Amino acid sequence: MLLVVVLLWWKPFDEHPDVPSCDSLAKALPSAAGGTWGISEPDTTHLTQSSTRCTLAFTSTDQRFSGTTTVLLTGDTRPEQLRSEVQAAPCNGAAAPPAGEADYVTSRACTEQIGDNVRAAVIAAKHPRWTRIVVEVPTRPGTVEDAVTFSQNLARTVAHQCLTLPAE
Repeated sequence: MLLVVVLLWWKPFDEHPDVPSCDSLAKALPSAAGGTWGISEPDTTHLTQSSTRCTLAFTSTDQRFSGTTTVLLTGDTRPEQLRSEVQAAPCNGAAAPPAGEADYVTSRACTEQIGDNVRAAVIAAKHPRWTRIVVEVPTRPGTVEDAVTFSQNLARTVAHQCLTLPAE
């Protein structure tokens, strides 16, 4: 009985709060971002409820774009740690406008073209979580600018869902 009381007392002070699962994200993203979503690489290292990582596959509503979204989401109640994680996470390519939500602790964004693919990343923190999202979209001739805009917007939308979707 004492152990249960101690665990219930300790949980509110946990530095690593729960985050939504990749399954929850895949179910929420069609209404938030449109299109179809599924888990293409599940989180096989998920050891706690305070972090998740996976790869989601998507097809846009108009079916012009399909690709993958790599998700890393971690809970942490320490604002200085959230800032540190966002600043330390890799963001390859040219700087892009950050996610910019007013209640974010901090955010960064970047975009790069690698061969026939556009890769957009958003790294952002909103108390008590931080996330790194990488959207990769194959391009076809004449679609590069559209693919850049689409991937940047999608990365921002997925990051926002990661930071705001309730944990189950």
